Amino acid sequence: MRTARLGTASYYFERVSMTIKDRCGAKAVPERPVLYWLERGQHATGRARTRRSLANLPEGVFD
Repeated sequence: MRTARLGTASYYFERVSMTIKDRCGAKAVPERPVLYWLERGQHATGRARTRRSLANLPEGVFD
């Protein structure tokens, strides 16, 4: 499954911040370190090879 390129981490966090601001208001936007912490474990800003490898993993445990 292919998705749109996110570009740099800065661009990714800028887009996330804009979305939060549009939906919840300016006071709800977390600071950059919090965004990195929230993203942890999802590899959205990691190496492309890691993202592709994780995307191709099976969803469940083999029986």
